[in-house]
Amino acid sequence: FMERVNLQAVNKKTLEGLAVAGAFDGISGWHRSKFFAETEQGNFLEQLMRYGARLQAEKGAAQQSLFGAADGTEVAIQKPLIPVAEEWSELETLSREREAIGIFMSAHPLDKYRVVIKQLCNTTLEDLSDLTGKAGKDFTIAGMVTGVQNLVSKNGKPYGRLKLEDYDGNSLEFTLFDKEYEKWRIYFYTDYFLFIRGRVQARYGNENTLEARIGSVMQLSDVEKNLLREVCVTVPVEAVDANLTRGLNEAVKASTGELRLSVRVVDRSGGVALKMYSRSRRVGLGGGLAEFLEDNELKYSIH
Repeated sequence: FMERVNLQAVNKKTLEGLAVAGAFDGISGWHRSKFFAETEQGNFLEQLMRYGARLQAEKGAAQQSLFGAADGTEVAIQKPLIPVAEEWSELETLSREREAIGIFMSAHPLDKYRVVIKQLCNTTLEDLSDLTGKAGKDFTIAGMVTGVQNLVSKNGKPYGRLKLEDYDGNSLEFTLFDKEYEKWRIYFYTDYFLFIRGRVQARYGNENTLEARIGSVMQLSDVEKNLLREVCVTVPVEAVDANLTRGLNEAVKASTGELRLSVRVVDRSGGVALKMYSRSRRVGLGGGLAEFLEDNELKYSIH
């Protein structure tokens, strides 16, 4: 790319944006962080640009003494050595990606919690943006903290605002006062992934205004071990064959965890169902089990 791109038209800032956004992921073979690794000759991206500019200049000049041997064989200019650099975390990589192009493209920070969000959350932040007619509604939501404010009221009492963004990119700000703020302020950190339960109810001191009141907060990483006990897979009896059982067994082996596994075999025509528990296997929500079940259109629940 550097040997061919017009470096007079494409500047360093543009190339930095391309690198951060992942444009070179498929052709470089290394993590994006290496482009910004600092060396004695500047960062790696600057070295690549200098290499490309020199190669293009020498090709353009066509000076045999610098570029080619007498027999016409090209003399290669040494390419910059790929530096050793610590890879960015997944969250940092995705955050930089969104800063560059405005969206998460290669993945989403909440991807690893997709199953929990899909199975346990009954509301989106967009649903809570308009509370008309939702008084008394219990809600369960999940998202990533994208903004926090720790403030002090005119009366000298601390309170805070927490901005949450969900899987769909919707955002909502929650304001917490008094005991609620003191209880949940430990989660007031950007890039925390939160699982929140609450209820829509009248605001203190103003019965005509509804608010989404937070009742409990937990990090999404703690949901599986603290709230869940079992994964139950429902399999129609007519779907059972050697390929399905082999694939399910492999997916279970790859998804080790602490949750009990049960399989509910259903014969809809006969109105019969049989639920069986695995004695030897416990599973987790990662490892591809959910993907296998969804790919094979098998219903499952976690509780």
